[in-house]
Amino acid sequence: MNFTYFEAGNHSICTMKKNTVFFIFLLSFGLLLKGQNTYIPGYYIDKSGDTIRGEIKYNPDKETELYKKLYFRTDDKSPPKQFQATQIREFSCDDKVFESVKFSGQPRFMKILCKGRVMLYEHLNTTTNEFHEAGETSYVMIKDHEDKIVEVFLDNHMKKELKEYLHEDEKSLEEIQHMGKVNLEHVKQVIESYNQRHPDLPPKEKTE
Repeated sequence: MNFTYFEAGNHSICTMKKNTVFFIFLLSFGLLLKGQNTYIPGYYIDKSGDTIRGEIKYNPDKETELYKKLYFRTDDKSPPKQFQATQIREFSCDDKVFESVKFSGQPRFMKILCKGRVMLYEHLNTTTNEFHEAGETSYVMIKDHEDKIVEVFLDNHMKKELKEYLHEDEKSLEEIQHMGKVNLEHVKQVIESYNQRHPDLPPKEKTE
C-alpha cells in the first residue's frame, strides 16, 4: 500500500508540474502575441482630402513606429503600403489621430491632443538631435491654422505661452492663473475649454 500511495503522490506532483509549465507557456505566448505587430481598423486622408479606410499596422508596445511611418492595407488580402508624413495629411487608429505637421522645415507625424482653434500636438522624437534625445516626447501648438508652430514645455514657462496664445479670452487667463502645477492634463483642459468657447476658423487657402 505504501508503494501504491507513493506512486499516486508522484503522479499528482508530476501533473501539477505539467499544468504549471503549460500555464507559463500560455502566458508567455500571450505576451509574445501582444508585443507583435498586428493590423487594426483605421483610415488615412490623402493629399486631395479623400478618406481611405482599411487596416493599419500597430504594435501597442511600440507606438513610436506611428510617428515614423504608416503601414496601411485595405484588407488582409492586400499588400501593405508605406506612407511618410510628406505623402498624406492624416491617419487614425486605436482612437488616436495623427496629422502631418511641418516642424523645423520637415513634415512629421504628430498625435493630436487638442483639436480646434488651438491645436496641441504630441511628438515622439525618433532620432537624437541638438534639442531632443531619441524617444523623448515634445509638444507643439498652432493657433488659427497659422504657419507659425511653437514648441512648448511642461514647465512654468508654459503658462506664459498659453497666456500669449489665449490672450483675448478672459476666462482662459483666469484658468491659467489658477492652474497650479503645470502638467499635460491641466494644459489640455485649458486649451479644450478655450476651443469650446471659440469656434474653429476655416483654414486659409494655401498655394503650392
